[in-house]
Amino acid sequence: MIRTLTLTAVLATALFAAAPGAAAAGRFTARQNSKAADALPEDSKKAVTRAANEIATISEQMKKVVGSAIKKNKDLDMNQAERQEVNREIDVLTKAAKTLAARVAGNQPSAAEAKALVTQATAIGSMLEARKLSDKIGPTWTTINSHVDTVTQAYKLTK
Repeated sequence: MIRTLTLTAVLATALFAAAPGAAAAGRFTARQNSKAADALPEDSKKAVTRAANEIATISEQMKKVVGSAIKKNKDLDMNQAERQEVNREIDVLTKAAKTLAARVAGNQPSAAEAKALVTQATAIGSMLEARKLSDKIGPTWTTINSHVDTVTQAYKLTK
């Protein structure tokens, strides 16, 4: 039994001693990959910042457009909770756009924020389709989508 414990302790010590170097190498590679993905050319940085700022501005206005569309179209049977959910999701998109713009402008890694923005925009698009709102707010959502496409192309993401 003592030999088993000693052998286990020796193996654990050997694995622990090797693990920090291996883990550090793994983290270094991940950091390199992250920086490589965030290495946007200067013109792309400007385009992404502009697109993110536009998404933030238009999405703030979109809440009013959605509210107006719901009031005008009685065939849209949405209760108060559903309206609040749509507004919350739009708020998340606004915040994601502002965060992305700030990180790009500050020359900070921003690939994760870009992915979050694209994911949120896709979710909102699905939500608007399911609630038959996408046709009612057409130009507003089309404009947001064109700016999301700019972000998608700059970071080589998929929707």
